[in-house]
Amino acid sequence: MVADKYIPAGRTSLVKKETGPLQLQTEYTYRPYPRITTTILNSGQVLHKIEKRLERAVDSAEELMRMEEVIRRQHAEVEEIVKQDDMSGAIAVLNQPSATQETETAVEPKGIRESLRELPGVEHVYRISNEGEFHGQATAQQFKKVYAAIFKGLHELLALFDELPGPGPKRRRGVYEVERDRLYLVSLGDECLFVTVRRADRETDYERALSKAAFGAWGADFIE
Repeated sequence: MVADKYIPAGRTSLVKKETGPLQLQTEYTYRPYPRITTTILNSGQVLHKIEKRLERAVDSAEELMRMEEVIRRQHAEVEEIVKQDDMSGAIAVLNQPSATQETETAVEPKGIRESLRELPGVEHVYRISNEGEFHGQATAQQFKKVYAAIFKGLHELLALFDELPGPGPKRRRGVYEVERDRLYLVSLGDECLFVTVRRADRETDYERALSKAAFGAWGADFIE
């Protein structure tokens, strides 16, 4: 089944409270219906659940990457609420409808990956951390299957964008053509993207188009 092939990675964390630590778990499941659920537990006992129903199950690598970002946001939102001193007030907030609890039909602000996907000929956008970790095991396996040699030399390729000083791993921003008219590496500073394309016209300069979509009017300055 396609539904059980693409399972986004879940999130867990521990929030320390005066009454004791609370564990948060956010995960995706497609049975009996597709949803993302964040569970708040105290010593294994369920205190509260926040559920986000989805219109359909995750059925592609691109949707898997997008859903992992939704999971990250939902988990972070609930975690911030649970950290509040007044836990009863926090539960009241959780019980109210919020942006987190709306269905996937809600319109989200268009991000960089969405802008890249709108370019003519763009097929897939793979997210990678600055240390070379793909977001999602299925995503890594899909990329490795098609680009085995590049996957093997991934760290050397990422090193084209110098590491920058400061908190957290950061790299110099830019766009690099790995395979002409086929594969491009985009460094966003905080993370990197592999973008695969299949030429749809004769006019598009993919390096410039990707750079402009990622970095705006100054995009030409980021072409390697």
